[in-house]
Amino acid sequence: MEINNTTETSNFMARFYKLGFDKSKMKLANFDREKITRMLNEITLIKSGNIEFSEKKLDDLVGIAKKVLYVLLPNVNLKVNKFDNELDGVQTKNKTELQEYFTKLLEDYKKGEINEELVGELLLLQYEKLSTKGSVFTVPVIKNKELDSMQGGTLKGPCILGSSIETIKKSPVYSEAIYLGAKSPNILSIGTYAHEIMHNLIDRHKASVENYYNDELIPIFMEKVVTDKVDKSPNKRAVKASEIHRLYHTRELLNKVITDDISDIEIFEAYKYIQSTLYAGILYDIYSNSSEEEKNKILLYVKNILSGNIKVNDIIDAYELSLDGPEVDKYIDKVGSYVKEFPNKTTKYEKDGKEKEE
Repeated sequence: MEINNTTETSNFMARFYKLGFDKSKMKLANFDREKITRMLNEITLIKSGNIEFSEKKLDDLVGIAKKVLYVLLPNVNLKVNKFDNELDGVQTKNKTELQEYFTKLLEDYKKGEINEELVGELLLLQYEKLSTKGSVFTVPVIKNKELDSMQGGTLKGPCILGSSIETIKKSPVYSEAIYLGAKSPNILSIGTYAHEIMHNLIDRHKASVENYYNDELIPIFMEKVVTDKVDKSPNKRAVKASEIHRLYHTRELLNKVITDDISDIEIFEAYKYIQSTLYAGILYDIYSNSSEEEKNKILLYVKNILSGNIKVNDIIDAYELSLDGPEVDKYIDKVGSYVKEFPNKTTKYEKDGKEKEE
């Protein structure tokens, strides 16, 4: 699968180069797309917004996540390049100053007084001037009341003109803010915050994830590990809900890809989540069925990735993660068996590929 020319100057490619992905290593794993789609359509799945958990204060849930990650990731350097972007929708002094500076640069650029490459270089200098080094746990959290507990994201800088590829490639990655779903925060929010922390720690080491399609593997895997640590229910209800939601999302994406109801850039994004979700599910199956010694060995791989010592592909090779073997079938069947434990509103696909509520 190749990135076509119309995509080269897009924001997608700006992010692609900023995080150090390698086009030559952007390869999909071998898997039977139709078979996996059929398997997912045959089971009942639930999205996180339809799963009921006790609502908690988001700040308290973030605090719990931080404590768990401190325990799971000892000796990992947690410092990132921070650029205060905004807090709960209110612009910081840094962002206002940067916007004013960028506006002036663009005016000079339009007048022909400076070229695009120099715009990028000067903007990077401004980022460096206004940024600080700090713990990833001090990156501001923005609460988005439109999103569910398993929805979130990370804002990263710098925002450079899309075609200044060389400038983007050599620019550091700045953590500006993490946003989390605040519609009904609950235990699943803990894993979501851990997921975003993983992105912040991995992305500071460019090319730690060479293959774009594996970008979500470690964040989704650690989302499960952290949720497991805080889930004290006898049947691990939160862990199961997290896994069900992930496959729900995978099914949505696969059906869009198969029906071509998706743009070119969205196809790349879709396959990233599909491949990463399935890899993470298989790795978590290995982890959850392992001895404490083997669990610690897997976490050591994660720590080394977060520290920039090894790449994500090293853990894929070490545990022989594959999407064309029986492990995928076992994982889907396992998660499908969980749904009977959730009496809430669920969704299933009919033969025509349309979703129906049960």
